[in-house]
Amino acid sequence: MSEGLQTIERRLQALEDIEAIKDLQYSYWEHVDLQQPERLRQVFHAGVINIDFQDMPVWTDREAFVDFYRKLGCTPERVETHHGVAPRIRLTGANDAQGSWRLRMVAFNMTSRLVVRVGGEYSAQYVRSEGRWWIKALKFVRRTVHAERVANDGSVTSPAFGVVSGDAAAYLFGSSQ
Repeated sequence: MSEGLQTIERRLQALEDIEAIKDLQYSYWEHVDLQQPERLRQVFHAGVINIDFQDMPVWTDREAFVDFYRKLGCTPERVETHHGVAPRIRLTGANDAQGSWRLRMVAFNMTSRLVVRVGGEYSAQYVRSEGRWWIKALKFVRRTVHAERVANDGSVTSPAFGVVSGDAAAYLFGSSQ
């Protein structure tokens, strides 16, 4: 095979890998938004992982993370939409990659009528094994947060501005800060 053809094949494989990683990351947010813990489990590597979300515990195995998510995130009153944009994926080896994403999340508690908006950045590590890509590590750094409560009459109040309010902390982390 010619050197030119080998170069094209390597470049094509790299593009396919980057697209597979993007799809994996999008699946992570989709499974969170749709409250699908069993599917969420399938995006994380089965071995040691590292999930570090600001102001939350650090998880090193997917079972513990999925269990926490199931208890906090899978309730009928909880509705979330995560929007990951501006991905930067860099292949660091044949079976390893790093990525960064901008995130905008809007969450609603339909019972308490709380709306929480969060913006920040994810950094991620991905690993290929068993013929597919997995999330090996996620770190989220929050840059903005805003919470507001919508009353029955439609009026809006903001419990805090520029800081994580007690309401927002309870929603996001399962406890107040």
